[in-house]
Amino acid sequence: MLKKVMIHISSRHTEASDALFSYMFGENDPAEKNAGECFPLEEEEDYDEDEPLEILTEGSLLVSKDGRVTLSYTETELSGMEGAKTSVVFDKGSEGLVTMMRSGAVNTALVFEEGNRHICVYQTPYMPFELCVHTLKVDNRILDEGKLYLDYVIEFRGAKAEHNLFTLTVRETPDHPISIS
Repeated sequence: MLKKVMIHISSRHTEASDALFSYMFGENDPAEKNAGECFPLEEEEDYDEDEPLEILTEGSLLVSKDGRVTLSYTETELSGMEGAKTSVVFDKGSEGLVTMMRSGAVNTALVFEEGNRHICVYQTPYMPFELCVHTLKVDNRILDEGKLYLDYVIEFRGAKAEHNLFTLTVRETPDHPISIS
């Protein structure tokens, strides 16, 4: 089933804190009494340097007979990737493993799986480079409530890391209601 939908994306990013790296690389044991202090919570982050990115765009939601869910949209000028096509893909029953594929001026497949790191390749017109995606949280309720929340860190070849909060909300269009069966 293919449906036309409206997609609202809210994204924030900031440089990752040293405390986050110590948590990611096992220098602090989460089982320890004060381990939570090394894990930055959303409300503790300082986002003063970065403006949130808010995008509203039209897209499509496809749920195939085999349970594969694909949410696709075209990037806008605001995202800095105008004209690129983005697809968010996951399987019913495996909502905690989400892949975000981009094609166009840049090509990549970013893999989000809570508590895991995935090495991905980012193809640019100039050269490809590796980046590491460490996913802190995946809350995927696209099929139930039309929402996806990703909390993750992207590490660029050990040179720079950014902590990202990504929220995607899917709304049915008046002439194409979402009915997942």
